[in-house]
Amino acid sequence: MFEIILLLVFLVIVCQIVYTSIKIGISPMPSSFKACQIMNELSRRSKETTIVDVGSGFGFLGLFFALKNPTKKIIGYEVSLFPWVISLVLKCIFRCDNLFFYKRNFLKINFPKNCLIICYLFPEGMKTLEKKLETRNLKIISNTFTFKIQKHKKIVRVNDLYQTPIYVY
Repeated sequence: MFEIILLLVFLVIVCQIVYTSIKIGISPMPSSFKACQIMNELSRRSKETTIVDVGSGFGFLGLFFALKNPTKKIIGYEVSLFPWVISLVLKCIFRCDNLFFYKRNFLKINFPKNCLIICYLFPEGMKTLEKKLETRNLKIISNTFTFKIQKHKKIVRVNDLYQTPIYVY
């Protein structure tokens, strides 16, 4: 009986993640450890005290930044329920008091002034983020995907199989 309940709970979780993935156009995808390291190194050059992870998924990128930057406030936004819950659990396990996760669509929030935005979005997500930020002059570090109109200031390649690009705006 326990196995059946466990299987049903697992199916509900998977169905919810699949439903949200279809609704927004992509499933939660974690950044590689190497990409996290490079993004963090690039962020150290900025003076912003708040870092916003848009589309934070399971929270790995935000957690990495919170652990490496204990004096900065890290905020993650995720729309999918279970990845958001896992983010909260990881925040508690690692006791990151400077890390905050919200179950909200980043397109419906006002970004704090002088914040750094980090992301690993998909092309359509980057397009909507670019449109939202077209009148704001915020610093952005993006894993893999680039804006269509705004030109990046720098590209750093991850030393991995795909030579993954990290874009700095």
